[in-house]
Amino acid sequence: MLEAVNRERSSHDLPPYRFDEALAAVARAHAQDMAARGYWSHVTPEGKTYRDRLRERELEPYWAGENYYYGFLPAKEIVETALAWFMDDPSHRDNILHESCTRVGIGIVEDAQGAFTLVLDFAGD
Repeated sequence: MLEAVNRERSSHDLPPYRFDEALAAVARAHAQDMAARGYWSHVTPEGKTYRDRLRERELEPYWAGENYYYGFLPAKEIVETALAWFMDDPSHRDNILHESCTRVGIGIVEDAQGAFTLVLDFAGD
C-alpha cells in the first residue's frame, strides 16, 4: 500500500510519504476494531474520532487525515482497488495528495470471512 500511495504522489510531483510506525499502530488498531465489531467509520461507536485515537497515543500532528476501505477481494487486488477508490473520491484523494502531510501509517486486517479493512492515517507537522 505504501508503494502504491507513493507511486501516486510521485505522479503528481509530490514527495513520498515516510512510513510512521506510531501512526501505523493507530491505523492497525482502528482496522482491527472495525473488523471485529462490524462497523466502518472514522468515528467509533463510542464517538472517538481519529484525533481522539491519536491523542490516546500522545500524537498531536498539526495536519491529520484518515482513509479507510472495506472490501471482499483477493489479497493481490485489494491495494490497487482501494487506491483507485481513494483517488476517485475528493476527500480521500486530498489525503493521499496532501502537500503538508509527510507521514503515513497503514493498517490492513483480513477478517474470518476474507474481507479486508484498510486504514491509512496521514500526518504532518
